[in-house]
Amino acid sequence: MADLTVIFLTENNLPEYWMQYQRSILSDCIGRNDLITISRKPLDFGKNIIQTEERSIENIYRQILVGAKEAQTELIAIAEDDTLYVKSHFEFRPKEKNIYYYNMANWKLFNWGRPTYHSSLRIALNYVFIGYRETVIQALEKRFEHNASKCFGELGKYKIDRLIDDTVCSIDFFSTCEAVININHDKGFDDYCHRHVKRMGNLRAYDIPLWGAAEDLIKKFR
Repeated sequence: MADLTVIFLTENNLPEYWMQYQRSILSDCIGRNDLITISRKPLDFGKNIIQTEERSIENIYRQILVGAKEAQTELIAIAEDDTLYVKSHFEFRPKEKNIYYYNMANWKLFNWGRPTYHSSLRIALNYVFIGYRETVIQALEKRFEHNASKCFGELGKYKIDRLIDDTVCSIDFFSTCEAVININHDKGFDDYCHRHVKRMGNLRAYDIPLWGAAEDLIKKFR
């Protein structure tokens, strides 16, 4: 039996060619694990849930909570539609229930400018999260009880958890040999991406194992 459910979030607003390519990669990587998809439009991919709430950062966490409550497994992983995954990412198994785990092996790629993989080694990103379902549910319900926009950000971030007096859980990391790739684009919430002024991380490459040349991979985002 599967012991992990992948909760896939999509606004259905990315290029059709990319969405088909990304879902084919994700489907291969998930293997026997369960899949719940939360989308704006009906999606024949896993167990589909349609979201109708207003688009916002807060709503991202509301949908994660919906997916976590729907899941039947002990563990959950978050997946997003602008990210390419590797099998080893979903093979990771957390040891501690009160720790939120994030995969540090992740690169970003802008869909503007000279195609370049880059990483800022940011410590917590939703799209590489894996953790225990009940822990996630309890944490998110507590955030929504406070009904404050400042309480919404990646799980385990101290500044956010301190606002709601929820410092029970901590953050830890794991790394896969092959990296997860996240496309930064102007369809999300980041204003720096909208204006194409977001800065690259200090760690950069034009070609990496598995994914190949950045200039070839970004062509699929069309």
